[in-house]
Amino acid sequence: MGLNCKPDELCRVVGMPWTPEANDHFVTTVRLISVGDEYEGGVFAANPAGGPAWLVRGHNIPMRSIAGTFHFQSKRVINDKFLRPIRDPGDDAVDETLINNPVRHEVTA
Repeated sequence: MGLNCKPDELCRVVGMPWTPEANDHFVTTVRLISVGDEYEGGVFAANPAGGPAWLVRGHNIPMRSIAGTFHFQSKRVINDKFLRPIRDPGDDAVDETLINNPVRHEVTA
């Protein structure tokens, strides 16, 4: 089972259908969590997306309860598939925004 994230890693929330307000929030992974596990925000009751899920922490993370109540939390559970880690790409990284772009030459007057 390959995971997107590692423990204690800064991540961006992406593509979360149940609480789209959480998309583009930045959170830090705390630990993997399973259905039935308790955490500071309550009990992880259901995992409709399936797959591994993380307990994450952050500032005012949007959350919608099973009953539909919208609120903010400092800790909540998010599936790994909805998290993208923010990592140092290393010295040999290629800037993908420059691929297929024409080379620009500086114009001097």
